[in-house]
Amino acid sequence: MEACYIIHHEFSETIPWHFWSFVKSDNARFEGFPLRAEENMVAADKAFDFCSEVARKELVHYRRQKTFAFQEVLTRYAEAKVKTATDTYALLSKALTNIKQLDLNV
Repeated sequence: MEACYIIHHEFSETIPWHFWSFVKSDNARFEGFPLRAEENMVAADKAFDFCSEVARKELVHYRRQKTFAFQEVLTRYAEAKVKTATDTYALLSKALTNIKQLDLNV
């Protein structure tokens, strides 16, 4: 592909030769730009899909761990409530027995 010169050809005699090599190399950088842009977009989409797939697996794992942790906390809470209720029942039974044994012959 022929390099596209930025400056009109009338001024080419006054411009040093290394400037033209810069213009040619700069334009060469953009050769096939739409094709490379599309390839980069496809590569980015593939990377995003891969990242999304990994993230999806991680989210499933995270939700499972969160559910197990919540289940464990609920189990401990229920066990603590049962223990508290059992202790309270024992104390109330003892208090009732003490009240029944009181001598009310005042």
